[in-house]
Amino acid sequence: ANGDVANKIGTYALAVAADRHKVPFFVVAPESTIDESIESGAAIRIEERPGAEVTHVAGVAHAPHGTLAYNPAFDVTPADLITGVATESRLFRPSITRDIAAMSRSLYERGWMEGTAGSVSARMRQAETFTITASGRCKGAVSSADMVTIVTAAGRPASPGGPRPSAETAIHAAIYQAWPDCGAVVHAHPPYATALTMMCGGEARFDNYEIAKGLGVPAPWSVHVPVFENHPEVSEIAADIARYYARAEHAPPALLIARHGVTAWGPDLQTARNRLECLESLCQLALLTGAYPEKERTP
Repeated sequence: ANGDVANKIGTYALAVAADRHKVPFFVVAPESTIDESIESGAAIRIEERPGAEVTHVAGVAHAPHGTLAYNPAFDVTPADLITGVATESRLFRPSITRDIAAMSRSLYERGWMEGTAGSVSARMRQAETFTITASGRCKGAVSSADMVTIVTAAGRPASPGGPRPSAETAIHAAIYQAWPDCGAVVHAHPPYATALTMMCGGEARFDNYEIAKGLGVPAPWSVHVPVFENHPEVSEIAADIARYYARAEHAPPALLIARHGVTAWGPDLQTARNRLECLESLCQLALLTGAYPEKERTP
C-alpha cells in the first residue's frame, strides 16, 4: 500500500546505486502483483532458500563444514527509492504520490482545500508527465491511489481508464510548460487571497512588504501578482496563463484567479507551499491595512 516492492535479491542494491547517481529507477509489474492490503514491505514474508546454495557450488562445499548461511530469495526496496511502478494500466509514482497526498491532507486541515476543492501536482525534473490529484476526491482523505499521471504537453491522462484528473489540470499543465524548472504546483482557496481578488483588477500590488521576499522578490520587496479572469471553462484560464507567461519577464511564481483562489509553484512541493502561504499572508496584510479600500472593488 505504501509503494514498497519485493523482488529478486539484489534489486534493493540496484535501487540504492541508482538513487546515489540520480538515475530514475522504475519497476515493471502486473497489476495482479499489487497487494494494497499489506501496509508496507516490512510485512512481506520473504522466501528463504536452502543455505547450501550459498555454501556449495555444483555440490562442492567452499565453506567450512557446518557453516550457516542466510539465503533470502527476495529483498524489499522501499518506496522512496522508486521513481515509478509501471503496470499494464497505469504508472504509479510511490514517493511523489505519497507526498502529494500528505500535502493535500495538510492544506485541507488548514481550511484551504475544503471538501473536494483544490489540487496538487508534482513531476520529476524535466519529465514529460506530472502526477496530480484526482477529481472529486475529499482532500482530507486522499491517498496514493487518488492520483492521475498527465502528459504535460497534451494536458490529458497518460493512460486510459482510472480516476478523472482534477478540474484544474489544464492550469497545472500550462505552468509546467511555461516554467521548465517547475517541479510542483499547488492550487488552493485560502480566504484572504480569494477575498482580495474581488477588490483588484488585473493584478494585485504588494509594495514594501518584507514578506514578499518569500516569492523571490528583492528589496524593497514589491511584487505585482497577476489576477486572471475565472472563465467557466478551465481551458480558457489555462490559455490566458500561457499567453501571459509567454511574454512576462520577472513574473512571480504565483498567480490569483478572480473569486477562485491561488496557484503557486516551485522546484518542489514544499517550496510551492511556502509561496502559497507567502501570497496568502500578503493578501491578509493588504486587507488588514486597507491597501485595497472599498472604492477599488471590481464588480
